[in-house]
Amino acid sequence: LATIGTICDLMPLLDENRVIVKNGLRRMMMTKLAGLRMMFKARKVELHTIESDTIGFIVGPRLNAVGRLHDAKEAVELLVTNDEQYALELVEKLEQYNQQRKDIVEKITEEAMAQAQEQMDTVSPSFLVLADPSWNPGVVGIVASKIVTTFRRPTIILGGSAENTFKGSGRSIETFHIFEGLSQV
Repeated sequence: LATIGTICDLMPLLDENRVIVKNGLRRMMMTKLAGLRMMFKARKVELHTIESDTIGFIVGPRLNAVGRLHDAKEAVELLVTNDEQYALELVEKLEQYNQQRKDIVEKITEEAMAQAQEQMDTVSPSFLVLADPSWNPGVVGIVASKIVTTFRRPTIILGGSAENTFKGSGRSIETFHIFEGLSQV
């Protein structure tokens, strides 16, 4: 589980992180966790072929998707169940959540790209702030990364939340430390 967290949080694979991932991947190839075994089976992943990309592109997005859209309870249940049939049902649910997440991200990205382009065309800002109350705050970080890649500007994306408030996420470029910049204002 520490290996999954280390890889999915994009931690540098140096020092203790490297040891955690190396040993964790080796142990994952022999996992007794029904949920992981069923996820690998559903995605046609042979246990002996598991590597960091398997975790980063198959396991992580599916475990994260349910928490981004709803409640992470089902992801936790998948990791703790010993019941293979229940695990398979959860894997299918997580797959559906992951597809929903992809669809939502695609829609928000289109809308955010249009907002960003409008700002670039009118004022050419050095920092982008994009918002829409209909955007799901659980996925705006993914969208912010796409905007930064396209426009090379630090970006904050805000989505709607309870009680007419916004919740968001920011991403930046190498030459601007977003936390320090926001702390100054």
